[in-house]
Amino acid sequence: MLDSGAELQEILLRLGRKLLSVDKFDAACCGMTVGQCRMLQEIGKHSHISIKQLAENFKLDKSTVSRIVDSLVKEGWVVRRPDTMDRRCLVLNLSQRGEETLYNLTTQISNYYQSVLEAIPALQRDQLIESLELLLKALDKVYLESNKTIVCC
Repeated sequence: MLDSGAELQEILLRLGRKLLSVDKFDAACCGMTVGQCRMLQEIGKHSHISIKQLAENFKLDKSTVSRIVDSLVKEGWVVRRPDTMDRRCLVLNLSQRGEETLYNLTTQISNYYQSVLEAIPALQRDQLIESLELLLKALDKVYLESNKTIVCC
């Protein structure tokens, strides 16, 4: 039974490390970094997205997002185009190569997590999903209640 915040922290740190190593492997298989992989996924979800919107979605500064997007454009995964509503703004879309890469990446990730799910006893799968949803809600609640500040050293 989990009784302390320290135990929860340790489990979440282990989970985070494991997920990061999976992300690194998936991204490396497609010849990209984890940051590029996540940006590609987000651009794929939201066609005609701006760098400003990406920065807000990832809670990163625009210069960081811009550097990652520049590398995606350079590799031919993403194209920049003027926004049809406001030609001063640029929007991002996947190129044909980006769509193919995202499809391959998504398939690879989906297959991996299907294998993970199948490694969990069938009667506990729904419980796991419910518990993860509950954890996400609790994290959001505490984050909002703390006025978006985290205790620093």
